[in-house]
Amino acid sequence: MLKPIEGQVRVREISMIYLANEVRRKLLQKIVEVALENIPQTMLDAHGKELVETNVVV
Repeated sequence: MLKPIEGQVRVREISMIYLANEVRRKLLQKIVEVALENIPQTMLDAHGKELVETNVVV
């Protein structure tokens, strides 16, 4: 038996950080494309969901 998790659906933001003059920009773009292809469509829209803070400071 599976019990659904109660409360508001939670999501995380995924960021790709790179230098403006990054020579491997095409490779980084491909990594982003592959990541987006493997994330369920229901998780790509944060509307109405609680964003979980990552506490990453840049």
